Amino acid sequence: MDFDDNEFEKFVLRPGDLLVCEGGEVGRSAIWRGEIAGCCYQKALHRLRPINDELRPEILLQFMFFAAHHGLFARLTGHSTIAHLTAVKLKTLRVPAPPLEEQRKAIVAFEQFEKSSQVAKEHLEASKSLKSSLLENTLKPSCKDAK
Repeated sequence: MDFDDNEFEKFVLRPGDLLVCEGGEVGRSAIWRGEIAGCCYQKALHRLRPINDELRPEILLQFMFFAAHHGLFARLTGHSTIAHLTAVKLKTLRVPAPPLEEQRKAIVAFEQFEKSSQVAKEHLEASKSLKSSLLENTLKPSCKDAK
């Protein structure tokens, strides 16, 4: 998309910005890490950027996961048609901001959980692959059986 200078300033992303889906899967969120220089977002997303350093984006991201899982967005969107989260309604969402030291500890715990979860997924896939291989080798008719 093309952005004039004013639009670019308004829509440009900075590392640490949180992008939140406005419609469809309302509340689905991700942290922008600056992977592409000069990247802007479109209006189908909300960009959340802390006003000050009192709330880390990783904590806000986890809160968004919590809010989506516990139906907090459903209360704000009204599902008569396609769920849609307006900026006005998003601003009414009360986000807790624990002290920064607690946030840092929580971020470490979330990162450890994600790593453990990834390792568990990899082990599960390896186990499924092994089971499939064992079944294939066990159930293959041998040359003697084919006669």
